[in-house]
Amino acid sequence: MPRAGAAAVRRGAAVLTAGASVGPYQVVSQLGAGAMGEVWRARDSRLDREVALKVIAQEFVADDQRHARFEREAKLLAALNHPHIATVYGLEHVEGNHVLVMELVEGEGLDQRLARGLLPAPEAVRIALEIAEALEAAHEAGIVHRDLKPANIRIRPDGTVKVLDFGLAKARGAPAGESRASLSPTLTQSHTLAGAILGTAAYMSPEQARGQEVDRRTDVWAFGVVVWEILTGQGLFAGGTVSDVFAAVLTREPDWSALARQHGAGVERVLRGCLARDLRRRFRSALDAALLLEQALGTGAQRDTSVAPPAGSRWARAGRAAALAFAGAAIGAGAIVWWRAPAPPPEVTRLSLLEPGIVVSAGIAISPDGRRLAFVQGHDKGTALALRSLDAFDSVSVPGTEGATAPFFSPDGQWVGYFTRTELRKVPVAGGTPRTVASFAGRVRFDPWSQSSFPTADWGPDDTIVFSSGFWREPATLTGLFTVPAAGGELQPLTTLDGTELGHRWPHFTPDGSHVVFTAMGRGPRNTHIDRVGSAGGERIRLHAGLADGRITPSGALIALDSYYTRLVAVPLDGTGARPLGPPVPLIEGINTTPTQSYALSPTGSLVYVASGGGEGENRLVRVGFDGSLTTLVERRGNWYQPRISPDGRFLAVREIGEECRIWLFDLQRQTLTPLTTSGDNHQPVWTADSRAVAFGREDLAAGVRGLFL
Repeated sequence: MPRAGAAAVRRGAAVLTAGASVGPYQVVSQLGAGAMGEVWRARDSRLDREVALKVIAQEFVADDQRHARFEREAKLLAALNHPHIATVYGLEHVEGNHVLVMELVEGEGLDQRLARGLLPAPEAVRIALEIAEALEAAHEAGIVHRDLKPANIRIRPDGTVKVLDFGLAKARGAPAGESRASLSPTLTQSHTLAGAILGTAAYMSPEQARGQEVDRRTDVWAFGVVVWEILTGQGLFAGGTVSDVFAAVLTREPDWSALARQHGAGVERVLRGCLARDLRRRFRSALDAALLLEQALGTGAQRDTSVAPPAGSRWARAGRAAALAFAGAAIGAGAIVWWRAPAPPPEVTRLSLLEPGIVVSAGIAISPDGRRLAFVQGHDKGTALALRSLDAFDSVSVPGTEGATAPFFSPDGQWVGYFTRTELRKVPVAGGTPRTVASFAGRVRFDPWSQSSFPTADWGPDDTIVFSSGFWREPATLTGLFTVPAAGGELQPLTTLDGTELGHRWPHFTPDGSHVVFTAMGRGPRNTHIDRVGSAGGERIRLHAGLADGRITPSGALIALDSYYTRLVAVPLDGTGARPLGPPVPLIEGINTTPTQSYALSPTGSLVYVASGGGEGENRLVRVGFDGSLTTLVERRGNWYQPRISPDGRFLAVREIGEECRIWLFDLQRQTLTPLTTSGDNHQPVWTADSRAVAFGREDLAAGVRGLFL
């Protein structure tokens, strides 16, 4: 509350005064004013740091819609934690006004920097990459900025880029009406004067200018306009009135030939991919565009690899390029997604693959030439193996394969291996009787219908099959990997557990067959790791912690599932194939991990995966009344679990599963969301009786931490 004797906020206005207090924040001076409010410098008396206070503008105080949008800005920003996005510390309410407490970003705006002259190419690429990484993080959280422009991009004295002002952002799944013209980016009075260049309107996408539904591609368009300005020093769409600017955005073609003469055809192709008016031809990722831009300009930006992936040309080729250099098929709901990117911009084609009613229940495989699929088809009588040639309309069931699971192809594509409950078998692709490779009766115990112990296998170029027997929780049945000749023979152990592991799964030969990459399962999803071992045994090498089901591509990148099996990621490796060159880069969202094998990769670069059936695997945090009414507590969708309300009814502790399994604290009165934990796998929050503390379990093997915390 305001300090006695100093009015912090005048009733009916949104004007702070120097020397006033807002909660623990001492107001110092005004930093600026924008379309939605004023920004003030303040000092946090509790933590002894400077912060920025953003308060809603005077003319919007009585506008419920603006109030709601301000609340949404706070919730959206609180959900983002990224080095290139300004952090939100809290939300205060003073005499009916909203005051957003944010990270104070010192430095100058990108618009101010551009006013001083063109940027050197390496600096321009670095800034573009850091902007793109901020957008990528927001998009991964389901947030669209909708008002990206140089004035909303700040460059700190150390050169770090911060993207500001997500106040016009739209959360994925927000009501459709919120994306219409009434909520399109605000045009301030100074932007409507005759002869002035319209700032916000000049960065609008065509669909946004028309008041249509927007998605992440709207930010990609704005990113392209900003990059054009960075490279040329000139605004792309200008005019004296709103109508002039909108007409330019909707109809005028940029001077592509001049851009190509100045920066080359590669830069032209990248910006064409960002500024395609046809949404189907526009990039879906600003980060993909930024990395391709780096390649086109032939410059490697020097960056802090502890904060973000290195952006040198080798990273661009081995990392994001890995996402663009393969063909990917999605099986599920009768759809296939095929990625083709020999040159930017990449095209995505969607076509029917599986006939209606087919359910992929226990794994998929793709032939080495990328022309045939094998999958386990579920039906009312159980499961059976099915084959589908990509030049045919129908799939064909394979007789005698009832009860099959986890298919895999031989290196020549002539056989398909698979498991039954008691045997490892193979069947000719051309047709014939299945043959037994190995029997597990009395030798290796596994249950292919237990979700935690699915067997998996791969067939090496030396005609050896490596397989996992799955894992059970009883210590007596935990196992590593085994090998067996494809013609049949004795089982030989390849790996053994180290005492902390629950089992080894998903073995895959490297392209040259010299090594096997596999997943060591730990206790808790964050405790898995991908290792490499020689195909004949020997020393194990850790490739990456926190990922699962990894395979090495012919180009030398590691493709894997993230630790909660929700998406595919790529990790570039060095020339030895044993050391990551950067953190994981997202490739594909919406992977259905119900099958034992949710994706497969061929040496030709084709990737096929089981889609999640259209859902995003996310939920929303809501309060349910005794009368059945629903009240949304957090607009952002996420993997929310284990909600616990404090005994005094003021707070909600809730777990969110993600890259870090955080426990969040939701203030039911102020409607604010604050992280209670920041690292490790945190779970099962329990309130103390006095509502003053939360007990929870935590596992963080990297830090050597495991136990109960308060």
